[in-house]
Amino acid sequence: MIDTGKTVSVLGKSYPVMLDNSGSDYRGMMFRVDLGNGQTFEDPTSGGVYAKARDFKDVRFDLPFTTPEGREGSITGFHAGTGNLLVRWSDGKREQCYGVDDAMPQLSDEDRAALDKLLEARNAAYAAHRQFVQTHKFPDGIKEAAKAARLEKAGLA
Repeated sequence: MIDTGKTVSVLGKSYPVMLDNSGSDYRGMMFRVDLGNGQTFEDPTSGGVYAKARDFKDVRFDLPFTTPEGREGSITGFHAGTGNLLVRWSDGKREQCYGVDDAMPQLSDEDRAALDKLLEARNAAYAAHRQFVQTHKFPDGIKEAAKAARLEKAGLA
C-alpha cells in the first residue's frame, strides 16, 4: 500500500487515500479508503473513490438516553451542516443539540425510580433553601442595609 498523500472526508472525518499496488502490473492497482469496521471504498481511479465517499449515506441509528433532569430522548444522527446532535425527545419533539451534558444511557425502571426520588428530594431541598433565604435575607436588599449601616456608624441614623 502506498499513501497518496491525499485524504477524503466521509461524515466529517478525514481518511487517507491509499494506492494498493499488490497486483502484478498497473492494471491491478486500486485506490482504497479504509473507514474501519470492514467498510472500504475502492476504485481503479482516485475520482471513483472520491465519488463513492461523496455518495456515502450516513447510517440510521438510535441511541436512547436520559438527561440528569430525567428527560428521555434518543440521538438519531448528526446535523450535516453543523455536526450537532439530532435529538428526538420522548414527547415527539425534535431538535439539534450541541451536546447533552452528563447524559446517561436510558435507565432501567429501577434506576429511573431512583432518579425520580433523587430529583424529588433535590427539588424539596431547593424549595426549603429558597424559603429559608427568603425569611432571613435583608428586607430591602444588602445595598440598603449597607447604606443604613454607614449612616448608623456615622451617627446619622
